[in-house]
Amino acid sequence: MIDPSTSLWLVVGVAAVVAGAILGARSSPGRSRIATAAALGGLSRRAIGIVALAVAVTGPGCSGSDAELGRRIAAEVAKGAGTVVQMADVTDFSWQQFHTFDPYSSRGLIESRIGFEWPQADRTGIQDSDGMTLLVFVGDGAVVRHVTQPRDQGDFTGLDYPAGFTPTEAVFTVMPRGDGAFLLVPVHKPSR
Repeated sequence: MIDPSTSLWLVVGVAAVVAGAILGARSSPGRSRIATAAALGGLSRRAIGIVALAVAVTGPGCSGSDAELGRRIAAEVAKGAGTVVQMADVTDFSWQQFHTFDPYSSRGLIESRIGFEWPQADRTGIQDSDGMTLLVFVGDGAVVRHVTQPRDQGDFTGLDYPAGFTPTEAVFTVMPRGDGAFLLVPVHKPSR
């Protein structure tokens, strides 16, 4: 699958091409209305096809969740009870704070914890689902990455630490949840 941010730029590019073609077709001197309509009709079918392809390739929701990072976390959790998961080791990017959000967390709660507005929080689906936790990595006053982590592939619920975790604090032990899935429990409580 293509990264959702890449598909967004693809859709924006297609929209720009379509808009340019429409403006060009309408402003062509000597072009009849029938010729202009025919040109636009063909272009519209092509543009719709390209946009449909972009949406199909990115998958539903287009929340921007880092699926590869989610798979790496799930692979660590799958090693079983007692496994220690260090978020700094499963990430391949720089971040300063790691926040976890339980199912049904509101955008207001998320923004109050991360310390700035993040409109994309509305598109994560966390507000409407009890099957996942939202993991947010913050650096330099922005969301660097986020993951909508299925709870059956690593359950981060119940970690009520408003200041989040630094890279050295974001170390978790995998514990059995009782239904075959696993909870992640902090090795040390954050110092703040």
